Amino acid sequence: MKRAQIGDVYAFKTDRGYRIMQWAHFIERWGYYIKIFPNFYAEKPENLDGIITGEYSYMINCNAPKLYRKGIFELWGNIPASEPFPKHAIEFRKYVGNSIYFRIYEFQGMLNQEVFIGDSTGTVIPEKYKESKLISSIVPPYVFLYLLESDFDLQHFDLFWNPDE
Repeated sequence: MKRAQIGDVYAFKTDRGYRIMQWAHFIERWGYYIKIFPNFYAEKPENLDGIITGEYSYMINCNAPKLYRKGIFELWGNIPASEPFPKHAIEFRKYVGNSIYFRIYEFQGMLNQEVFIGDSTGTVIPEKYKESKLISSIVPPYVFLYLLESDFDLQHFDLFWNPDE
């Protein structure tokens, strides 16, 4: 079995096709961060480089190499990951009524200082932070699999984090 490396491209088979992701960062004490790409594919695309160097939906903490070793993910290759770690992160906390309670963090320096920006409730991320694509909280495995099988993105998180479901 190949030794895992940053840049590894993984696929997860869903009922809708394969979902593609890439191990983009490893932060000591925080773990593995992978980029999840939009769309589903019936088979491995020929333009995998084009997908990986394009827009991603969000980044999340996930031990992708371990999931590959357990046979949950497929390894489709390695493409250098060059994008810097996001500056802001959204951390989902809990539901309050019909609203989602979340925190926004800003990272400084060597990523070891996180500055808490504020709490918010509602269904819309404040405009100032809409560019963020990082989910900082570690989600339970069943939630992570749900995200992979859905069209989830941080711009429309209220459609997927419904407290009534």
